[in-house]
Amino acid sequence: MSVRPAELTTLEALDLNNGQTLANYFERGGTKLAAQTWESNDQLIHWLFRFALARSPSPEELNLARETLGEKPAPQ
Repeated sequence: MSVRPAELTTLEALDLNNGQTLANYFERGGTKLAAQTWESNDQLIHWLFRFALARSPSPEELNLARETLGEKPAPQ
């Protein structure tokens, strides 16, 4: 028997509402970004921050994004 929580986080609500549809949109967007030519991973990271958050990454965020992307960014 499963139990449904009384309250959901925003992310949980989005997942329940959109699930695979939202995942498909993210995958398509990642594929398009990975196919573009970027001078460096830092250029991609700065673009993503400006596009999503309207600001540049902090030094800590930049380092974390570098670690996450690795040498060759992949759509996933």
